[in-house]
Amino acid sequence: MSFMDMLRSSIRGEEAPAAERVPLDTGDDGEILYEDDVINEIKSELDRRRNERRNTELQWVLNANFMAGHQNCDINVGTGDIEDFIPMYDHLERGIYNRIAPLTQTRIANLRTVKYGMTVRPRTDELDDFEKANISTRLLRYTQDVIDFNGLMDTAYQWAALTGTAFFYSWWDATKGEEIGGVREGDLSCGLLTPYEVFPADLYREKVSDQRSIIVEQIMTVDDVYDLYGVKVERGEAIETYTMMPAQGSGGNGILTTTYRMERQNKENSVRVITYFERKSRKYPEGRMIIIIGEQLHRYGALPYREIPLVAVKDQIVAGQFFGKSVIVDMIPYQRAYNGVKNKIHDYIQTVAANPLAVPKGTDVEDLVENGLPPGKIVEFDPARGGVPTPISYPNLPQTVIAEERKLESDMEYIAGVSQLMVVGSTPSGITSGTAIDNLRQIDNTRMSLTAEIFRTAVKSLAKQWLAIYKDWSSGYRVLKTVGLDESGGVFTWCAGDINSFDVQFDTENELKYSEDAQKSSFLQAWQMGLFADESGQVPTSVRRMAWDYLHLGNSADFLGEDDIQKKNAQRENTYFGAGVIPEVDELDNHVIHAEEHKRYALGMEFRLLERKSPEYASALRAHLKQHEEIVARAQAEQMARALQAQGAR
Repeated sequence: MSFMDMLRSSIRGEEAPAAERVPLDTGDDGEILYEDDVINEIKSELDRRRNERRNTELQWVLNANFMAGHQNCDINVGTGDIEDFIPMYDHLERGIYNRIAPLTQTRIANLRTVKYGMTVRPRTDELDDFEKANISTRLLRYTQDVIDFNGLMDTAYQWAALTGTAFFYSWWDATKGEEIGGVREGDLSCGLLTPYEVFPADLYREKVSDQRSIIVEQIMTVDDVYDLYGVKVERGEAIETYTMMPAQGSGGNGILTTTYRMERQNKENSVRVITYFERKSRKYPEGRMIIIIGEQLHRYGALPYREIPLVAVKDQIVAGQFFGKSVIVDMIPYQRAYNGVKNKIHDYIQTVAANPLAVPKGTDVEDLVENGLPPGKIVEFDPARGGVPTPISYPNLPQTVIAEERKLESDMEYIAGVSQLMVVGSTPSGITSGTAIDNLRQIDNTRMSLTAEIFRTAVKSLAKQWLAIYKDWSSGYRVLKTVGLDESGGVFTWCAGDINSFDVQFDTENELKYSEDAQKSSFLQAWQMGLFADESGQVPTSVRRMAWDYLHLGNSADFLGEDDIQKKNAQRENTYFGAGVIPEVDELDNHVIHAEEHKRYALGMEFRLLERKSPEYASALRAHLKQHEEIVARAQAEQMARALQAQGAR
């Protein structure tokens, strides 16, 4: 085997003969690189990137400390560590009045109202493209369901708020899917990476697509490595990683408190897994993906995806920076000032409450120091010394201090993008009119919508990445179920060729731009204006059901009348025809409703696609519709005949 043959097979990920030491690559100077050379080169590059990112990482740790309530600390750039402040005097209050945590949680709660249902638009106006776009749409919704997308988003919100960035990581998992002939079909998997695990080639290139390479370093247990990679590691090791740990704090006057702080801790029985992604380039037309488990090279080959399979979601975008910015960074100086003001207020209160005394010089003060002046205490004094112990008077606390406390609270709410209305449900002083309150709510949502739009853009990129992975990795025809087992219409068949459009759009507008309350208000106004009523002035049952669900009044299915159930059954029969199941006309059917629903379906685009794909099932639906119409016609003829007969009898 020649050098180039061995190199090509290695890049394709093929195994080389055990007896040969296979060259894996060539360096920039043309030297041959073997397995240990590649491992050393990647680890050396990882160390360089770690050192370059150190200051950014320290900011993440400081954010975590402030979020957890450990706030008497700051970054020491000289030592490259987080150091606690030492108080000037032991008696000074050092209490923590954490506003960062509730404000951040309020931001996350509002972001969770954003919906991420997506639809794929057809590539052209051809019927085939409409059908393929429909399949791609159902595939996206299936994927969101099976990977617990809502749970991933909740975690992404938390990490983006804490550090400014989180990463979605998608890959093809050969161990998933249906088993056919002892071999799994495989399926797409998606997980979340923290920014602590991601090392870009350049901190000053903003997008993942701009990076020439990205290194992912994960600390996994021995069992997790075996489950994910099928590699048995004989013995793990203790590897240092970040974790939240209880820490001792101080509340002043010698009172000790407990907080949590981000610290390094050894994780036992663990393995360091390094994944190196390199995009396609002139030197590597297929890109590269290298996996190192512990000290062993597990994989060296081409990048198996069209692009590096990471998508970054950010709290705030910083121009020219790879990692995003957390709103906590801007709140930290205000939180320090707020703690200082609150502690000064409590210092004043404690000083006054301690009842300091002025006593004549030479007085025996030992008992006064130990016990003070409790009620009813008898104090002995010598009149010759010129006076009795007298409480020291203090001026009132300046109102500017109270005003500063309120101002800091307001400033932190403004920075967080929320207001009193969003945080505690009360309006600021002086705002009483309904219009002003609505405007305030709209301002809050507008500011929060900037972050929501960043997330929506990232999720749209993620969806396109999913479709590309499905198209490149799925083989043959696959059958997926998207609803319950009793719904044949929830089953659809697809193949990689059905994915030909990556034009993904969201089903709804950003809910923080057009809030749910605003949508409800518009719905109720339209209802009151009679826009939903038909020619007879009645509101159709379908609209009433929609209103019931829209206003969250309970499960509207529990209030279905017979006509609603008939309509639902007819719609279910429409899906049966699309799935290749031909239902029979039943004597319990309301033939008028069934005929109406089948005809409505037959006039739509979905039926036109069915006619092209499965003309025999389309013909069966037409025949089924005709049966209902004939029964309706016979019933009407019989009713007319009875009416004429009754009229003749008179």
